[in-house]
Parts: sequence; structure tokens; C-alpha cells
Amino acid sequence: MNSIKRKCIRWVAQILFKLLYRVEVRGLEHYPLNDERYVLISNHISLLDGPLLMSFVPNLPIFAINAEVNEKWWARIFTRHFEMYPLTSDQPMAVKGLIKMLRAGRRIVIFPEGRISSTGTIMRVYEGAAKIAQLGDAKIIPIRIDGPQYTRFGRLQGKVRQRFFPKITLTFCAPVSLTNCPKDINKQDKAARRLEMYDLMTQTMYATANTHKTLSQAMREAITLYGRDQIVIEDMQREAMNLGRLHIGSIVLGEAFKQLSIKSGNVGVLLPNVSATVVTFYALQRLGWVAAMLNYMAGINNIRSAINAAGIETIITSKKFIEKADLEDLLKQLEVSCRIVFLEDIKDRVSLKDKLLAVVKSKLPDKRAENNSSADDIAVILFTSGSSGTPKAVALSHKNLLANSAQVKACIDFNSQDIFFNALPLFHSFGLGVGMVLPVTSGIKTFLYPSPLHFKAIPEYIYDTRASVLFGTDTFLQGYARHADADHFHTLRYVIAGAEKLKASTRQMWLTQFGQRILEGYGVTETSPAISLNNISYTKEGSVGRLLPGIDFQLRAVEGIAEGAQLWVKGDNVMLGYMQNGDNQNLQKPHQGWYDTGDIVSMDIHGYMTIIGRAKRFAKVAGEMISLARVELWIEELWSEHEHCVCSIQSDRKGERLVLVTDNPRADKASIRDYIISVGGTEIMLPDDIIVVEELPKLGSGKCDYVSVDRLVSDYFSSVSQVE
Repeated sequence: MNSIKRKCIRWVAQILFKLLYRVEVRGLEHYPLNDERYVLISNHISLLDGPLLMSFVPNLPIFAINAEVNEKWWARIFTRHFEMYPLTSDQPMAVKGLIKMLRAGRRIVIFPEGRISSTGTIMRVYEGAAKIAQLGDAKIIPIRIDGPQYTRFGRLQGKVRQRFFPKITLTFCAPVSLTNCPKDINKQDKAARRLEMYDLMTQTMYATANTHKTLSQAMREAITLYGRDQIVIEDMQREAMNLGRLHIGSIVLGEAFKQLSIKSGNVGVLLPNVSATVVTFYALQRLGWVAAMLNYMAGINNIRSAINAAGIETIITSKKFIEKADLEDLLKQLEVSCRIVFLEDIKDRVSLKDKLLAVVKSKLPDKRAENNSSADDIAVILFTSGSSGTPKAVALSHKNLLANSAQVKACIDFNSQDIFFNALPLFHSFGLGVGMVLPVTSGIKTFLYPSPLHFKAIPEYIYDTRASVLFGTDTFLQGYARHADADHFHTLRYVIAGAEKLKASTRQMWLTQFGQRILEGYGVTETSPAISLNNISYTKEGSVGRLLPGIDFQLRAVEGIAEGAQLWVKGDNVMLGYMQNGDNQNLQKPHQGWYDTGDIVSMDIHGYMTIIGRAKRFAKVAGEMISLARVELWIEELWSEHEHCVCSIQSDRKGERLVLVTDNPRADKASIRDYIISVGGTEIMLPDDIIVVEELPKLGSGKCDYVSVDRLVSDYFSSVSQVE
């Protein structure tokens, strides 16, 4: 009788859920109907989660539930009709009971977080589900619930736009076995279980995210989720732009581009961090054209190289920007080979009729309003920094950028109440991918600042804008800290560093002066850009964090390098390929999807990765491979207030010899020798020569310009030999 009653209740509940919330169940083909043992785990985002799983999970499993929640009157409406197993923290024997039921052939549903998420992402994960599955010899079936967080049954009030009846999806993933969890119960083993469960949950969050769409479609979906009035962009003009205005502006500008007979294809964008750049970017996306983001600080030779590689015939820029940045001479040289289109001229052509038509088009369904682009088409061309050679043209697809945004969001709890402060240039992969695409598609406000080098002004703007998330490189974060007071950064929730090695002195400075822990990450332009990241739950000082979900890796040994191995990665965020001569169809693609980062890394048993150095930045001294980055790190520890770069030159005696380029006028070999030997270095790791400069050459991203340093060293020794 009870079985018939449950089936009737499930049937009625399914009808109501489908009627009110348009519930869609995906991946049921992954749900096994055999007699094997399975533990079902799910994210926990609302009070509706339990009733949803009770209604749609086949075979009526047993539900592990918090004992206090089980006694609530509103919970009893459902729980009294189904098999519940109340759990409390002071009843360890209850877990043994679940294991017995599992071994008896029953399936169990558990929420590993133990409580409803107040962030919308995975919070602290407990090891109970892993322990039950491991001791019960069961596989785990991950389930992703999405949609209820937008209702009043969630815990995100004030963080997301709430609706009465949003669409809900339940996604079943393929069963997995826990392979790394030991069966002992000491403290380390509990941590290992928690870590593996956390990885499984974040992998599920990423794997079930919809990244198979264009950037333009993703912006329209953001309008649906967060509303047209959700502010996403603000710049130095202090005029906030919401999603609705951004969408309409991209339509107006896109139509104007077509009227100017701009040749479709790869269009250069030579603009700073302002709202107009974002509108231009999305106007090109809407047309299905490719935005080639030019680095206006790279110099004419590198810009010409970029134009040739991407086949750029038209460049979009601004008269006001060219004048303020003093780029008139650069523009004259670019006009020789490219058509220059100024945004000011386009603005004068736009009529009221054009704006009204754009408003109408913004209301049209996707199929009538969008171009025929697909998620796998090229969306943007970015250019590598050229820190160790000529910049390369990196072709990234819509899916590359959206996948990387989903990977980052699976690990960090950004929400629509956050305010990003992005001073990193939009021609930089970090500035574009994490600093613009992620917030626009997530309904998050971003304040765009024109230059990361304004060390005195930026702390004031962070304070004034009440920013909660700051992105930067070590160089920039160090500069901000030196010019900030204790309360300048009091609103920051996250400070995220990338693009260059974070110095221990910078990390300590932010922690002691501002109480802020910097989360260091790692990425490259070719991976859109993030590869690994520390977060609040799992962090290790000195590392660049653990690999993001959805990224496979290989560590390949390099001859002569004893410590570490070369990192290769594969995933949806890995580029389509390098472009040459503007040929979009014949890219230099990563072989079988594997991209060689060129970095030598080490990885501990928990997956935390440490960058040892670039494979190209090793010198063979007296037959030994020496990491130049390692020697630099030691010298930075010795003189942390100064900038240093170690390079190598040919030596008849030792094969290669090390040269230190520094802005420390008191640098001396004796001090360097004493310190390096004291920290475990050897004599062959000592620089043979020291060159003191006023300032080390830097790229726009804050990285050391190794090409310029090598040239400086070469010129120095050429002049010395001539004198001799």
C-alpha cells in the first residue's frame, strides 16, 4: 500500500513541478537500472532540492537527511511518505546503518555540502558520502540541480534576481568510482575524502554548464537570468551600463559597421579599458566577425606583426583615445596598410530611427536576432605577450572563453552583487576572459580602469567603487599596496593574482597591511586563460593552486631537468590554434588537443602545482640545467624591494654563464653567494655578472620583457668588448 501511495505522490509532484517550473531531466541514460551499489550526490541550493529528487530519481532511493530538518512541518509534507534516514553529527553509528543498507542493495541520496548553499556554488564538502561509498563498495552518481536558487526557497536573496517559477533542470552524470580515497579514518584520510568529493562536485558543476553557445547568445541569456537593468559595465566616465543598454548598443554599432561596408572577418580593435570597447566587442560578436584585440603598448613592429598574422584590414579606434594616449605617430604608420574607423564618426551617423530599430531587435527571439555563428567558431584573436619572442596570434572560440568562465565559477563564488575592478588591458587574456567575458555573462558589474600602472590612484578608485574582486599581477599588486592605507581595500572579498609569479613579500604585505589573502592562479593566453587557481577552500602558499575542472594534464620529463616536468594541458578552454597570414581555416592546432605550456612545474599529491620556470628559461652551466626563474626567486627574497632578471649568455669555459640585471645599485656578488648557498643553492647557480639599470624593461601586462633584457645584455657586453 505504501508503495502505491508513494508512486501516486511522485506522479502528482512530477506534474506540479513540470507545470510550475518546466522541470527538465537530463542524462537519465546515465542512471543504471542494474543491481549494483550506487550513492547519489547532489549540489544543495534550495529547499526544493529534496522534493525534486524524491519526485524524479528512479527506483525510490533512501534519502539521508538532517535530523532537525526532517522534523520541520514543511519537510514532513514530503518526508513522511518516503524512506528517510535522519542524520546528526553526534551519531556516528548512523553512517554504519547507511552502509548496511547500501550493501543490501538500496541506493542512497546524500547532499555532501550538508546545508543549502548561500553562494550558489559548491561550499564546504564533507567526507561522509565518500566514506559511505568507499566502505560500501559503491559507485557515485553525481546530480546537478539548477534553477531553484533563483526562487525564494534558495538562500541567495539579494545576490540573484529572484523569480517565482524559473525553469529547473536536473542533470544526471555518469557513475564514477572513488579511486584515491583510503579506507582508514585518520585526519589525513578524511581530508583526502573531502578533497576528492570536492573535485567530483566541481567537475559536475562544470560538466553540466552550458558552454555550447556564442558570446552573443550568452549575453542574451544573462539578460533573462539577471534582468535588463543589471549593471555590468562602468568606466572612468562613471556612467553605468546595464545589460539592456549593452545589448542595444551592440546592435546599433553592429548595424553601423555594416553600413560602413567594413569588410567582415578579422577586425582590429585598438581601444582602452572603456565601456565603448565592450560595446564594440559585442557588436562584432553579434555580426559573427572576429575581434582582434591589438596591444597599443607593444610598439609598431609587434603591432605590424600582429596585423599580418591575423590578416587585419580594418582597425576600429577612437580619436579621443589616440589623442590622449599620444598615438598619432603610430596611427599614421598603421594607416598605410589598414583602414581606420573612428567610433566618433560612427556615433555622428547614428539616428533616432537606428536606435528605435535596435530596441525592437533586442526584443526579438534569438533565432531572428543572431547570426549563424556557432560556439566552435573563432570569437577573438589575442596576441601573446612576446616576452620571449615575436607575439603569436591566438584564435579563441566562443566555447573556449565560456568554458574557462564556467571553470573559474565552479571554484569561486562570484555573484551578481560583486563588483570587479579590472585595470588589466582588454587586449590581455586575463583582462578579457576573466575581467570582461565572465562578469558580463554572469550579471556582475565590472569597473574598467584605463591603466594598471596608476599605483597611487587605483587604491582610491577601489575604495570609491566599493570593489569586491580585484585582479592583478604581482608587479601591480605590489605597487597598489605601497600607496594604499589600511582601509582602501576593506570591501575586497577576493584578490586574484596571475600572469607572473607572486612574490612572498607581496603576499605578506597584503596579508599584514590589509588582512587580504591573495589567491594566486596560473594561465596562458592559449587556454583562455586560466589553468589553475587557489580558492578559499583549498589553497597552498607558494603554489598556483590546483587544476580547474575539465582540464586534463600530462607531465612530460625534460632531459637534463631533474626537478619538475613540462606541463601539457587539454580541455574545452584550449585554443583553436595559432593563426598565420589571416587564414582562419588553416590554424596551427594543438596536436590531438594537447597544448604544450612550455612551463616546467611540480605537483604534489594533492594536486597543488608550483611553477619552476619556463622550459626556455633554463641555462646549461657546466653541464647542469639551471632554472633562471629559481635564481631570480632567491635574489628577490634577498632584495625584495627591487626588481631583478637573470638571463644567460654563451661562455667558452662553462657553456653558458648567468647574468643578473637589477635596479638595485648596491647589488654585489658576495651577498648573492652567501644567500644562495644558505638556501641550498650551488656555486654554478651564482650570476657571473651584474648589470645595474634604473628600471627593468616591462610589458604592458607587468611581466618582465625578456627579449628587451636579452638585447640590453647583448648590447652591454658588445660595448664592453669594444672598449677592451
